[in-house]
Amino acid sequence: MIVPMEKVTVLCLAADRDRTLHVLRDLGVLHVSHSVAPEGADIEEARGRLGRIERALELLPHGKVATPADTDPATVVDAIEVEVRRSNEISGELRELRALHDRYEPFGSFDPKEAECLARHSLPVQLFRAPAGHPLPRVKDAPLLVLRRDRSGLYFAVVGMVLVEDPAVEHVPLPPRPLRELDEEIARLDQELQACDMRIAGHADSLPRVEALAEEVRAEIRFLEARSGMGARRPVVFLRGFCPQRKVERIRALAAEHGWGLLVEPLRPGETVPTQLENAGWVRPVKAVFDFIGVLPGYWEVDISAFFLIFLTLFFAMIVGDGGYGALFLVFTLLGRALAPGVMKKPLYPLLLIMSLATIGWGLLTGNFFGIAVEGLPAPLRASRDWLSPEANMMQLCFFIGAVHLTIAHGWGMLRNRGNLTVLSHLGWILSTWFMYAMANLMVLNQTMPGYMKVLFIIGVVLIALFMTPLTAMKTEWMGHAMLPLTIINNFVDVVSYVRLFAVGTATLAVASAFNEMAAGFGWSGLGSSAAAALILFFGHTLNILLAAMGVLVHGVRLNTLEFSGHLGLTWSGVPYEPLARKGGSTS
Repeated sequence: MIVPMEKVTVLCLAADRDRTLHVLRDLGVLHVSHSVAPEGADIEEARGRLGRIERALELLPHGKVATPADTDPATVVDAIEVEVRRSNEISGELRELRALHDRYEPFGSFDPKEAECLARHSLPVQLFRAPAGHPLPRVKDAPLLVLRRDRSGLYFAVVGMVLVEDPAVEHVPLPPRPLRELDEEIARLDQELQACDMRIAGHADSLPRVEALAEEVRAEIRFLEARSGMGARRPVVFLRGFCPQRKVERIRALAAEHGWGLLVEPLRPGETVPTQLENAGWVRPVKAVFDFIGVLPGYWEVDISAFFLIFLTLFFAMIVGDGGYGALFLVFTLLGRALAPGVMKKPLYPLLLIMSLATIGWGLLTGNFFGIAVEGLPAPLRASRDWLSPEANMMQLCFFIGAVHLTIAHGWGMLRNRGNLTVLSHLGWILSTWFMYAMANLMVLNQTMPGYMKVLFIIGVVLIALFMTPLTAMKTEWMGHAMLPLTIINNFVDVVSYVRLFAVGTATLAVASAFNEMAAGFGWSGLGSSAAAALILFFGHTLNILLAAMGVLVHGVRLNTLEFSGHLGLTWSGVPYEPLARKGGSTS
């Protein structure tokens, strides 16, 4: 659910500004809405410090830290910054040296000092480069040596004071030093660059303290921004923000204790209010998905977390479709929890558990494990697949899931609009959706459409046309009626789009089976053939798992965030609830 908010304004004397902010920060419930744009040298300095810390965090190895170091995290950040500067200097030198090496490598290795010695005896050595395929120029009274001829060009040297008058031929000055010395210098700098990386990695045990420092600085920035963004009416200053309804009494108590003025106002419909989600324990894992794709419902919208998790779980299982892959996901999830608990924590850990178990369950229903034919599976893993096996049945199931999914969206819309006639337009969309389900079965699967479906569709279209827009908004929203035919066609497209669950799941099975057949072609009779077959299976199934994971992101998430959300009218316009608190970060 979306936590109800109240608009709160705290007023205090300008002399008590900092003390008031400290008290509110200790309370940690007020999401600040700045009255003026926060700015100042102290804010910029803190932001710069945070940037340095975050860059250090990006470079530190992330994993399980057995015993956090006691080193001052600021000292660690400074040390990493020194190494980064040195790494950048070395990288710049390496780029220059490698460019120099690449330029002179085709001419071969020689000591330019020897060429200078010849020049003192009136026998200068000149280097030239011509485009690939260019004819060798004619040179009189001087030896010409072809050093290399390949696709990159023609490289040659002339000994003597001779001008090569050919605009396509480039004169190349002698190198500053031999290639051997360049190679040695490049190797030395490569080693020094690796040493810098090792010294940075040596601070890995300081990761928790550096992360804690980053949180402190984020909280400091929020405090400074709140201070700078306060409104002022001398000698009074005020701080505006939003607070969860159930926590407003805490601010009232502090206001009475510290002598603040306090104004609690009702929210105006449509104003920008931060969103804090608060759900039952079984729904909370979906927050990992919301955070990953960066979406949050607006305060005036609805929280679809529960339905998002339920349907995403189903979509994940159908798209991956392989119980063997689900078992691998489960094993790696448990190993990740044991080896890197800092990474594999809530809400990610329970989310992966749910997805893994759902995929195993779908594999048991369909008899699909690593793309192995049902006959080759152990008896407990075999499924009859009498209904799920035919493609037509699977496609019809996908259409049905789509119709149910969109019906839930419009049913929710009916609940939100109860008490006004707009509820009838949502009923019309439900009737239209089930007609589109029957139409999909007719057009794709050649199934007979029940006669009453056409009647329901006509009723649905009439309800949509009459009640989709309130009369008071007709002047500004009339375009929706003009686009209604296209919107109805799009309703059919949305229902049919759920067939992607079948298509991607079938592709996953086909790819797994193809790699299995390739491996079987090598056989398991000898060591060499067994190794080749094992490599094919490893790389083939690894690639298939990655493609399936991409399919979930592209298709499974989309069906929730676009198709379902579009029919519900959800635009994901939320601003995260981030209260002024001792610790930085969102608490939503």
